[in-house]
Amino acid sequence: MSQQLREHIRVLLALGADDFDTIVGRCAEYLDGTPDVTSLASEIAAEEFAAYLADQRTWPDVTDSDRLLRAFRELDTSGIVARADFTCCQNCGISEVGGEVPSGEQRRGYTFCHRQDMQAAVTGGGLMLAYGVFTDAAEPSTQPEIGEDVAEALRRHGLTVHWDGDPSRRIEVDVTYRRRR
Repeated sequence: MSQQLREHIRVLLALGADDFDTIVGRCAEYLDGTPDVTSLASEIAAEEFAAYLADQRTWPDVTDSDRLLRAFRELDTSGIVARADFTCCQNCGISEVGGEVPSGEQRRGYTFCHRQDMQAAVTGGGLMLAYGVFTDAAEPSTQPEIGEDVAEALRRHGLTVHWDGDPSRRIEVDVTYRRRR
């Protein structure tokens, strides 16, 4: 149980979205929520936070995560909605990404990675990106163009991209995701 809890905490730390108390609460829920478990979660979270911060001091000035987020900002300003850690899964992401377009504006397309993708990237499994266009067409003709724009932006920011141009395949990026705390 202790090792599973440590691994869960490491993922939450690397994602960078939660503070200490939230991580402890999530871990207590992850186990079963009893007082003994909450105490154990707090103790292990403190150890893992300290180890994470020590490891962080060894990171390069610019990490893969920084490169990814910079590429996403570039895409956002070029008319492609780009979101990291967006929704729980691909189905939810595709159904919700249109809500990210400000009212009265139009965007050429979208790309995102969801929570499950992010969890794989935290453990060194690379990152898979969904992408597409805002249309009801079954096979939109501009979808490959969006994929190419996403892949090129990622490459410009120094990331290695694996994608063969097939619009039915997601874009894979060599990233070990971790956020500074």
